[in-house]
Amino acid sequence: IFVHKMSIPLNDAILEYDNSNTIFIYPNPSNGIYNIAFSSLKEKAIIEVYNSIGALVYRKETMSGQTIIELTNQVNGLYCVKVICGNKIIGAQKIIKQ
Repeated sequence: IFVHKMSIPLNDAILEYDNSNTIFIYPNPSNGIYNIAFSSLKEKAIIEVYNSIGALVYRKETMSGQTIIELTNQVNGLYCVKVICGNKIIGAQKIIKQ
């Protein structure tokens, strides 16, 4: 049995969670290129990707409700993707890079 616990970075303590939005990340698992879709925005969104030990490995700003993230230079494993808009996390999801 393998148990994996992902830590939440400390900076999330100042952010609110907004559960009214859903994010879609596909394909998952992937070789490192992912499509992300979420509700259309009125302000910029920040996409952050954290590795399994909680280190930020990718960050991107977007004004679109659809974008692509590329993690091909990262090692295979489990990652946590967060979409932040203003001071709210509008979605979070785990992804697997193969």
